[in-house]
Amino acid sequence: MSHYVILNFEDPDPGAGPGPIRAHVTRKATALPGNVKGSASDTVAGTIGKARRKETRFGKNSVHHYSCVELAQSDKAKTLGRSEVQAIREDIRKAKKIYIIMHGKPDDTEKGFSNMVQGQQVEYTWQELANLALLLFPDAGHTYRITLIMCYGARTGSYRMNQNGTLPPNELKSSFAYKFFRAFAASRNVVMTAMTGQVQTEKTDGTNLVETEETVAATLDHIAYKKDTATRAALKAQKQTWDAHPGLPKGQYDELQKQFALNPDADPGTDPLKIFLKQYYFENGHRNALLLQAKSDAAAKHGGKSSVDKYGRIVYRYTNGVLTISNKYGDPANGVPANQVLYNGPLLL
Repeated sequence: MSHYVILNFEDPDPGAGPGPIRAHVTRKATALPGNVKGSASDTVAGTIGKARRKETRFGKNSVHHYSCVELAQSDKAKTLGRSEVQAIREDIRKAKKIYIIMHGKPDDTEKGFSNMVQGQQVEYTWQELANLALLLFPDAGHTYRITLIMCYGARTGSYRMNQNGTLPPNELKSSFAYKFFRAFAASRNVVMTAMTGQVQTEKTDGTNLVETEETVAATLDHIAYKKDTATRAALKAQKQTWDAHPGLPKGQYDELQKQFALNPDADPGTDPLKIFLKQYYFENGHRNALLLQAKSDAAAKHGGKSSVDKYGRIVYRYTNGVLTISNKYGDPANGVPANQVLYNGPLLL
């Protein structure tokens, strides 16, 4: 029998109280436990599906899910005791695979976060997560196999750099995943996999689809545009001024808006209104369309999909004083081989 453990730092459990927070999901379950909500439910459902597929007639598998948002809050407040996590420690000791799930951002290598808890996101630094891992992973001599299901968890500080090529050591050591791994790998035997892009878990079989590098680039452009609130606010104010302009017949104004909404590349000439409308529709509409097209063009390299299986996995191992970081699947569409070793040597500090 194989044993799978899910540590859910992604979605809170409103019903979680003090003491061990545990939901035992067996292979016979037809529905998820009531405390598995939000995006975490896909991961749990997929892991159950994976456990079922790998069963044999004589070997039955099990999946254990733990709601860890509240547990992490207790740990931050220094009110968490070892007795409260004893059940998790026992399950982790027996686990074939441990899944740590949380949210991440492409441009933040210091923190992961949960969905809303009482109107606020709960954030976890890599150091806080590592401190908790040292408590939850009890045996120094045991080898733990971890999958960090965190969007952009393995993405480095130079987040616009292609993460599927050869990266220098100073880049590899800058990701959230590596910093978390490094903080407890010296005292625990760990093999850990993390993802370079956004992650989507298939509910039926637990397959993790990871965003391609081309799609990440388009996503980063979109994030940068959304952060430019000053430009968008100024355009909105100008739009309100033009809307109220007394010298513009409504029919003429409507026709000009339509012209640039349908064709943002049209030449505005020297007319101030046309110049403004072209900028307005590029910033507020056409730019989004361009980003969608960029994602579509990128996906064409990967079988028409912007997120794919067997892609974007970085594997970290530290054994007998030697750290190995490798690209598990590579990127065949762009000439990057599978199992490419990115680094082999002493622990990167």
